[in-house]
Amino acid sequence: LYQVGKEFTIKMDLDTVTWRAPDYFPIVCPGPSMPPTHREAVVNAMVFVHQSLHKCNAKIVKRGGHVMSITPRHFLDFIQHFAKLYQEKRSGLEEEQLHINVGLNKIAETVAQVEDMQKSLAVKSAELESKKSEANEKLKQMIKDQQEAEKQKQQSQEIRKLVEQQTQEIAVKRTEVMADLDKVEPAVKDAQAAVKSIKKQHLVELR
Repeated sequence: LYQVGKEFTIKMDLDTVTWRAPDYFPIVCPGPSMPPTHREAVVNAMVFVHQSLHKCNAKIVKRGGHVMSITPRHFLDFIQHFAKLYQEKRSGLEEEQLHINVGLNKIAETVAQVEDMQKSLAVKSAELESKKSEANEKLKQMIKDQQEAEKQKQQSQEIRKLVEQQTQEIAVKRTEVMADLDKVEPAVKDAQAAVKSIKKQHLVELR
């Protein structure tokens, strides 16, 4: 039975290098090595199940029950059923693993995209800080220029007031001077008339 089970499972991927048999491992038939490999342990378990059916039949016979004959054909059907079930489970696990791998790849791509976005964000943040600093400097300069312009405007207004005040003072003084000239003008005219009345002879005599 062991050799039959080994031959019919030879195409199945039952070799697992990392598997280790427990310290107590019952060998039910000749063939497996000690310690057995994973493949040998599986075939040994198949033989054990088949032999267990014979033991069950013997117990049923002792109780007077009706039993079913167990033949090598049943053992082959058992192996085929096991192989079919093993392949279905393996395909399901492989498909699940494929979905997991796809999901992990998506996660890795997302992580890479997030890292790229973080790098881009860091660069843009630095640019934003630089532009913000430039804007603050320009704002400070504008405020300074505005303050300077207001200062100059105030000075200009003060100068204008001073010029208006001086203009008013000059106008007052001009009025006063013109009034004084009006007072002096008759005396000037009298003096001019007196000068005209002086004869040349009088000038010679004065010499």
